[in-house]
Amino acid sequence: MANNDKTAQAFDMIEQGVKDVYSSDKFKKYLSCLSKFHNYSLNNTLLILYQNPNATHVAGYSAWKYNFNRQVNKGEKGLVILAPFPTKETRMVDKLDENGKIVLDSNGQRVQEEKEFDKLCFKTTTVFDISQTTGDPLPELISDLKGSNKESLAMIETIKSASKIPIEFKDKSEDSNLANGAKGYYSPTIDQIVVNKDLEDIHIAKTLIHEYAHSLLHKQTDKDQSQREIEAESLAFVICDHFGLDTSEYSFGYIASYANNDPKELKEILNNIQSTAHEMIEQLEPIYKEKLIMLTKEDIEHKNYKLFENIARPILTGDAIYMKYSTPHFMDLNIEMFDENRYVMAHNYVLNGDLMADPDVEFIVDKDKELLLPQTYQQDNLQFYEVADTPLKQNELNQFMNQWLKNIPEQKYKVNVIYTEEDEITNKKDIQKFCAQHGIEKMAPPISKGIER
Repeated sequence: MANNDKTAQAFDMIEQGVKDVYSSDKFKKYLSCLSKFHNYSLNNTLLILYQNPNATHVAGYSAWKYNFNRQVNKGEKGLVILAPFPTKETRMVDKLDENGKIVLDSNGQRVQEEKEFDKLCFKTTTVFDISQTTGDPLPELISDLKGSNKESLAMIETIKSASKIPIEFKDKSEDSNLANGAKGYYSPTIDQIVVNKDLEDIHIAKTLIHEYAHSLLHKQTDKDQSQREIEAESLAFVICDHFGLDTSEYSFGYIASYANNDPKELKEILNNIQSTAHEMIEQLEPIYKEKLIMLTKEDIEHKNYKLFENIARPILTGDAIYMKYSTPHFMDLNIEMFDENRYVMAHNYVLNGDLMADPDVEFIVDKDKELLLPQTYQQDNLQFYEVADTPLKQNELNQFMNQWLKNIPEQKYKVNVIYTEEDEITNKKDIQKFCAQHGIEKMAPPISKGIER
């Protein structure tokens, strides 16, 4: 599928995913839960935030217990707010006739009468934030993404490289916006992205793309918050989907919370940002590929070290400087130590009296980290020689070495010559003994009575 087709499909997934959110039991439970929370006045909201700037969901003691099945923790100090209560007061007022005119007595003086009026008074009461309670979790429309993989780590590094503005990773104690529940934010005032570093890697990757999209689209804009958030989260989902990260569990609910259940408006917004998605993918893809290669590089280099160790441990330990292997129907294999950490491995054959390599790979090893690091590739019959001097070439040579090292035991190669600093070992029994002493018994040649194989 072409990239454009794949991107269009991802936008279709958003439309359907948002529709599914609105029709889900999860959404109904979420709305029902919200309806049970009291809408506090501006003054009370300011009072709550003054006493607890991190407050998110606030209710009274009984409301937590009976509406949400949560208990206020022992010893918690309540947040003081003002609670209105109605009362009555009696005042003397001018008496009015049935037409609403003031009644006068025989002397022309206003007639007074006693009348009762409703009066709104205030008293202090206490409420508690959800952080002060324990019990059943509140229904959520969206949940944080969990997990980590090479793709999410590569995406984090990609956005860090692509962004032309600073990116900071902070925790809730360092930033009030994060303390109030934001996963991250873009500040157009100082042109900076901030992300909660305590999120798991997949969520950090998605949040970075979300805020990066804000920085590209919304530094100067007259779009309302709903449109800005739908655009940023939709781009985050589409780009993550392109690079193999599934954020639907979070993204669809997040977009639904801003879309106001208006499919026509949502579709128009999504159509308007498809070209932006293509541009962002084209910008990020080469960076992402390189970052992913770098992340997988050390993993495969370690695997290749262990594979090499299983067939040529004496070379690594320095107990042998050269080992030759053979098997029926395949070219001989030669492994040689150049110096303490530099080696060459080659299949060789003779052509017109010349020793030909098909192929020949020179590599170094990092014995402390147990990494095998290919440096050059040579194939004499094709007159080809290449130095692995870029991440892409290194990755290709790592993949080749991985398959080559796996093939050697499968093709039943066995040691038939060993050179040490002092000796040449060609006798099969001596080779068997040497291999056993150095932990590569499987590479020793078999010995049978009668005809040797």
